[in-house]
Amino acid sequence: MPAARGLIRAALILALAPARTGSAADPLPLPEQRIQELGRSAHANLACTGCHPRGLDQVPRPRMEPVDCGACHEPEAAVYRESIHGVEAGKGNPDVPTCASCHGSHAIAPVSAAESRVSLKNLPQTCSTCHESMAFSKKYGLPSRRYSTYRSSFHGEANRFGQTTVANCASCHGAHNIFPRSDRRSTIAPANLVKTCGQCHPRATDNFARGKVHVEATPQNSMGVFVVRTFYYWFIGILVGLFVLHITFDLFGRARRRLRPEVKP
Repeated sequence: MPAARGLIRAALILALAPARTGSAADPLPLPEQRIQELGRSAHANLACTGCHPRGLDQVPRPRMEPVDCGACHEPEAAVYRESIHGVEAGKGNPDVPTCASCHGSHAIAPVSAAESRVSLKNLPQTCSTCHESMAFSKKYGLPSRRYSTYRSSFHGEANRFGQTTVANCASCHGAHNIFPRSDRRSTIAPANLVKTCGQCHPRATDNFARGKVHVEATPQNSMGVFVVRTFYYWFIGILVGLFVLHITFDLFGRARRRLRPEVKP
């Protein structure tokens, strides 16, 4: 049985591992960490060799062989291979996200679990690893600040306060089936936007789908938002400054009258 083999292998690793010394706060040796993570994960019933067929070496290898998640998750792997991420992975691009980049490696939690990296609430933070990076955006010519602009939108604010039915990255861009906007297969291609928005907004129209989601308050991205935000920054700043000045003069006048009662206001 795979589960029995996994338990036997775990017992052997623990038995052969050097004895631990020090306090309980000391970090666990790497094999123990991995076993504990795997035991709490969605793959708790799998043996180590289910993903690492080569098994254990007497001398630890500097790098493990790539794991073929498609051996068990073939439908997802097939879709991923066709996506922009999968195509780049096939070219050997080291920056492209793989299964482990999004789902984790040993500590993979079910999507429905709150601690999952791809849960409805946590997915935007996971995608931000690449898509919030200015260096990454410049290197590949991608729009920057996708996470921060999402968080400042209605969808992002609702997500931040725990609303899990609100749209996240995968709701609009897809999960494994992510394509460039210029690709007709993309869920955010102009011809598909109404259908994509219609998943949550059944009465969505072409005009509705024309609205921006990732809005930056810059002249280049959205002049209207930039003007309004700049006006209110200055207006509120000046207003607060005048309030502080008014209170300061009032306090000064009160103190002056107390020290010199003969001075009339």
